[in-house]
Amino acid sequence: MSIFATLFALIGVFYNLFQQEIFDDLRAYTVILQEADLKNIVKNETFISEADGLRITVVSEDGTVLYDNIAEEAQMENHAERCEIAEAIRTGKGQNIRKSETLSESMYYYAVKMDGGNILRVAKKSSSAFHFIISSLPVIILVLLILLLVCSTLSRALAKSIVEPIEKMAEDMDHMDQVEGYPE
Repeated sequence: MSIFATLFALIGVFYNLFQQEIFDDLRAYTVILQEADLKNIVKNETFISEADGLRITVVSEDGTVLYDNIAEEAQMENHAERCEIAEAIRTGKGQNIRKSETLSESMYYYAVKMDGGNILRVAKKSSSAFHFIISSLPVIILVLLILLLVCSTLSRALAKSIVEPIEKMAEDMDHMDQVEGYPE
């Protein structure tokens, strides 16, 4: 049970680190895109494509989608109420993990307010904690088997070393004083 508890605790810790790493990457992408000429990047679709796994959206302060590299802007609803957009309007930056209404997939979002007032949002498809566990299941099973083998071998050796003097005493009760044991 302790092995399982430890493994699942580690999975939780690593999943949180994984999420933080994705947000750090998205933050770095927004810095790069802000420092680059965003208008030229928007015109040059080969710079960042859907195949790169990134979704780039530019949203005005009123929530109107000005640009999206995956979906048609005209068909997208107002984004002012999106958590990451609203937070970026209020504080200058925002992040969220949620299901995309446009793509129907779970996504990591990071948004920053640019100098002109528009919001630059970068998103990446996310994996759930369940998917994270399933993908690491072969390693978990291997570690579990190795730990069970090592623990059972050590526990048998330890039990044998503890029980052996008692068995010797039981074989020859008449000469108990001659059997070497341990102080306990």
